[in-house]
Amino acid sequence: MKKAKTALLILLAMVLACCLASCKEDPVQIGVTLDKASLDVAVGAQATLTATVTGSDAAAVWSSDDPSVATVDNGTVAGVKTGKTTIRATVGDACATCEVTV
Repeated sequence: MKKAKTALLILLAMVLACCLASCKEDPVQIGVTLDKASLDVAVGAQATLTATVTGSDAAAVWSSDDPSVATVDNGTVAGVKTGKTTIRATVGDACATCEVTV
């Protein structure tokens, strides 16, 4: 009888441990959106894009697929030469894009 009680207590402890281990919070989903999906900017001119980040306090990291056409600095897009490029705002694995025509 004593062995049965001990075995039952061990079994209950294992079940409880498994339940506690599986009760993790869902990971926070990080999202990024831009206020414009496309943008026209003249050579030598500037325009501003605004990124909205959800699920994180991190700031967006900005990049241009072709800096010879347009550059971006903290959301300020500058037209360099005639062409098209994509501007990206990235936080972690989340990314939003804007098609830029110069």
